[in-house]
Amino acid sequence: MVVSFSKYHGAGNDFILLDDRSSSFPCENQELIQRLCHRQRGVGADGLILLQAGALAPYRMRIFNNDGKEAAMCGNGLRCLAAFIRSLGDSSEVLEIESAEGIHRCRVRGDEISVSLGKPLVKEWGLTLSLNREKIDAHLIHTGVPHVVTFVSDLKAVDVQQRGSEIRNHPSLQPEGANVNFCVVENGELHLRTYERGVEQETLACGTGVAAAAIAAQILYQLQNPVQVIPASGQRMQVEVGSEILLTGPVAHVFTGKIDLFLF
Repeated sequence: MVVSFSKYHGAGNDFILLDDRSSSFPCENQELIQRLCHRQRGVGADGLILLQAGALAPYRMRIFNNDGKEAAMCGNGLRCLAAFIRSLGDSSEVLEIESAEGIHRCRVRGDEISVSLGKPLVKEWGLTLSLNREKIDAHLIHTGVPHVVTFVSDLKAVDVQQRGSEIRNHPSLQPEGANVNFCVVENGELHLRTYERGVEQETLACGTGVAAAAIAAQILYQLQNPVQVIPASGQRMQVEVGSEILLTGPVAHVFTGKIDLFLF
């Protein structure tokens, strides 16, 4: 089964995108998705995104992390999907895309794409987590998926892999777990590094993580809209928080190709 695909990245968060409006992709095949996303033996990506026909909007996004499991939402994935839809011939300035979390408006302006992520939800503020060596203060914020946000003194010194895994798998966050964002505010800008659940390692950017961290930074440091955010990739993003979250940042098309799903 040979399919065409495109690879995009949103501020360094990379995805394989397939036009699956025929609903023919075997979504239940987690091993296949893992192989496609594998950095050495596949195309390589943080996740796989399927473009499908929506029930409540013209388009629907289904997003699978590179462990093969489906996620409810992905901010950078939405932004990449909007660019992919434009490449297929829809020149609308504003696109409506359905996800498991609702309908999202996506505005395309050159290589900058903005998406609405819905209403923010602070699930638990001032959470104390006991780890193997210490206790940390954190905040649990839902921006389509759950995120732990914690502020640190030295972002470069954080062992994101070890500490992120500890927090992601903390007993108090189970069974769902959470993505983990380590943050610092410098010169009025928010810098962060994110450990992503489902990828199970640090990624160069995470849209919903950027949004969750911006919400926490507004509360703690009184940062004003739009919050200027710099993830690990170094590519600047902006977050506006009001009745809903508006996430803006760069998107780039990496390459397009074809692959036989069952012969690699």
